[in-house]
Amino acid sequence: MTNEIEELNQIKLDLTNLRETYPSIYENLEYIASLTRQLSIHYKYLGLLMFSNNIERIQSNRPTLIREPVLKLYEQEVGKVKKAEHFELFKNIVSKFKSISYSQIFLIILGAEPNFVFNNTIIK
Repeated sequence: MTNEIEELNQIKLDLTNLRETYPSIYENLEYIASLTRQLSIHYKYLGLLMFSNNIERIQSNRPTLIREPVLKLYEQEVGKVKKAEHFELFKNIVSKFKSISYSQIFLIILGAEPNFVFNNTIIK
């Protein structure tokens, strides 16, 4: 893959294959991406919760304007998705695309087209 738009198209294809092959994990991903959006939490924080083991980095990116009980509930929901069957398949897909941001990935999961997430500088 030589550029970002090609990688975005490839990750969309990989996610589409995941949705068709393992619909339950894809539904979990759609759910948590939608919840993240509805709570106005940055997708970067969701990505860190899902993929980082660096507690200090996670804590430093923790939203400050969301009440603690709501944030704890959100973090529990992310934990459920991480424990879901076939989550490792999603993790493997994401690990192949280091130049794609968490926001781009989760917006594609929510139905955005690669061209939209590529051209929208606010997302990055």
